[in-house]
Amino acid sequence: MQKARGRNSDNDFGRFLDISLGAAFELEIQLIIANKLEFLSDEKFVELAGNVQVEQKMISGLQRS
Repeated sequence: MQKARGRNSDNDFGRFLDISLGAAFELEIQLIIANKLEFLSDEKFVELAGNVQVEQKMISGLQRS
C-alpha cells in the first residue's frame, strides 16, 4: 500500500513539528524581551518560560520518535 501524499503524511507531520518548535522558540524570545522591558515580572517570566521549555522538549521528543 502506498503512503498518503496528503496532509497526513509523515513528512507533513515533521514539517508541522518544525513550525511548532520554531514558534515555541519565538515565544521564548518574546518572553525574554517582555521581561527585559519590564512588561513581565521575573516570577511570571520564570513560570512562562518554564512552560515553553517543557513544550519545546515535548515537540523535540515527537520529532525523534
